[in-house]
Amino acid sequence: MKNSCKRPGCRFAVTTGMQCDNCKGWFHEACTNLTATAYNKLSKSDQKWVCVTCNTDAVVLLSNIIVLLTGLRNKLSVNLEYDSKKTDIQTRARNGLKNRDVDRYVIDGASINTNDDVSRLSTIITSTVLDSLGKLGSPSSGSLNTTVVPKNPAGDSTHVKRAQKNQASPPKPSNPSVAARKITGDLVAQSTPKTVRPVNKEPKIHKRTLTSKKQVIKPEPIVKPGKLTTVRDDSLIIMNLVDNPDLPLSLQDKNDRMLWGELNKKLELPRIEPLTVTRLTRGKDSKHLNHPRLLRVTLKNATDVEDVLLASHLLKSDGNVRILPDIPYSERNIIRNVPKESREKFFRGRNIIVQGIPENADPTQSNSDIREWKFIKQSLRLKHILTQHVTRLAKKDGDPRPRLMKITFPSSHMAAAVLEAFRANRRRLPPGIHMHPDRPYEVRTKNKGKLELTIPLVDCLNDKKNV
Repeated sequence: MKNSCKRPGCRFAVTTGMQCDNCKGWFHEACTNLTATAYNKLSKSDQKWVCVTCNTDAVVLLSNIIVLLTGLRNKLSVNLEYDSKKTDIQTRARNGLKNRDVDRYVIDGASINTNDDVSRLSTIITSTVLDSLGKLGSPSSGSLNTTVVPKNPAGDSTHVKRAQKNQASPPKPSNPSVAARKITGDLVAQSTPKTVRPVNKEPKIHKRTLTSKKQVIKPEPIVKPGKLTTVRDDSLIIMNLVDNPDLPLSLQDKNDRMLWGELNKKLELPRIEPLTVTRLTRGKDSKHLNHPRLLRVTLKNATDVEDVLLASHLLKSDGNVRILPDIPYSERNIIRNVPKESREKFFRGRNIIVQGIPENADPTQSNSDIREWKFIKQSLRLKHILTQHVTRLAKKDGDPRPRLMKITFPSSHMAAAVLEAFRANRRRLPPGIHMHPDRPYEVRTKNKGKLELTIPLVDCLNDKKNV
């Protein structure tokens, strides 16, 4: 039925192919230089196709444009289907982001910006297409128009009307470069081996995550007054230290630093230079207006603060001078206003009892206890925990065991943290050392001295045998 292929250099017989409308010669599908989409389109009976031999330059250009626009048609159909699925929320979001740069395309992961070269190239292509249409006349123009109209799925009247409207009406003058850039992108896609496709960046819609009924938002725990105390680990408060408010500010600072130096000697500590020394003001309604103002001393680190607190027991014989942790004024008022019936329980919450630490009869027993406690802190890896006092409790005569050691902290949550660290790392300590909360003496000795009825298991078994 078909003769040999008319293409020069092809020696195979034509079994399936396309016939040229001009020379009536048959060509293989591969010899037509058409893509699969263009070949399927032009092989229909109502389409005209002219072979390479019969083509003029304008016809060659037009056929190439047909191929490119065929690919554009497929992309437009995909975009139309994608647009139909957009919601009103996305439409409003696009309208709100009109001023963004919508002229960016992503090609194989690289971003290409529109510039003057692209606009110039699109102008040349548009003028060349118009010249070709003028040379070829109406028949080829009709074939071109049939190629531009995209195929739409059956039953989708919205897409058909939109395509007809876009074909009948000329492009708007406000966006003439958008269509030219689309054609340019398709030309580049057909001329290069890589797949190049323009990507229209849609604005991202951030949807609110709806909380399901099963999710229950728990309110933040309310901290009761006095349960959680804020303690500054770089400063101290000194009470009842001599104050001279009539001196100038420069002399007041010098005088306070001198008083701190004398206090440092009484504590038997290496010289600790304070960073700042500040007198705190009192309110008009304060009950201590006749007393010296509080002195806040800021030191270099928390280690110096803890050393001063532990050595403050040496100031008991020096009048009423006391060294306390630096707690904010609001929380100090809460501590002052703790009811009398719960005051003992509140202050016991800041203590822990340690048993099993050996003691000696040296006059420097207090310093030895401080060294032992620092060793325990280091073994338990306690950080950000300030120790306020280390004291020994009294014991009954004839008790060979060492006296219990009471450790006082600035707040109850520090004491709880130490007990928790002891339970987790007690293997790091020597055997025989135990820690527990500070309980009243009556509670600790409640079950002492009571005989318990103990029946060995062996005796029970012997009784059963005798029966």
